[in-house]
Amino acid sequence: MSDRIIGPGDSPPQKYRVEAEPDPAALVAPTMREMSEPTDGIAPTPVWLLLFFFVLAGWSGYYIARNAGGFRADIYNEHYIAGAAPSLEKPAPADPLVLGRQTFNVCMQCHQDTGKGIPGTYPPLEGSPVVLGDPATPVRILLHGLQGDITIEGATYNGQMPSWDRFSDEQIAAVLTYVRQAWTNSAHPVDPALVAAIRKQTGERAQPWTWPELVIASKTPPPSATEPAEPKPAKP
Repeated sequence: MSDRIIGPGDSPPQKYRVEAEPDPAALVAPTMREMSEPTDGIAPTPVWLLLFFFVLAGWSGYYIARNAGGFRADIYNEHYIAGAAPSLEKPAPADPLVLGRQTFNVCMQCHQDTGKGIPGTYPPLEGSPVVLGDPATPVRILLHGLQGDITIEGATYNGQMPSWDRFSDEQIAAVLTYVRQAWTNSAHPVDPALVAAIRKQTGERAQPWTWPELVIASKTPPPSATEPAEPKPAKP
């Protein structure tokens, strides 16, 4: 390839200027100036927010102390009616069947909601002669529990029944009233006074019953609920 010779009529060759590449740092510099420098750790809580919190907590404590009335029922009453005399009537007793059904929720794991129990372990409550017979026997079982084998309608069960003496007399009477009238059962309700009498009679017992012991205990009737309490010895 030969070089071209420029004649008198030819225009001189064009010269091109090569521009330098833009600097990336210069492009992002304005944005970086607007961003704060990142720091490690948690930003400190503003002092004004801390002061507001302490003032609010102090005012709340002062307000409760001045207006709570010691949370006494005769002072703090959201249904208070000016000039109305306090009611001296006792609240109506709970329906034994409703209370009994609620209490029976703790029994369903073993005796099932159907009252048929678990074969070989927990006896049925439906149609059981123990449930439908003398109510003193199931009261004793609920107060102190039952251990060892028990035979119901020719079937043997060996599950251990825990003590439910933490239940009130009303709860024990209600749950027994419920199971004695639930499903196909039909028996008289249980009186809370009977539960109180047996609780007092067997109060020193510290272990679960066995079935032979319950048979013997059934021959001793519980004391009458109206029997006067034994006088306490006078203090010297």
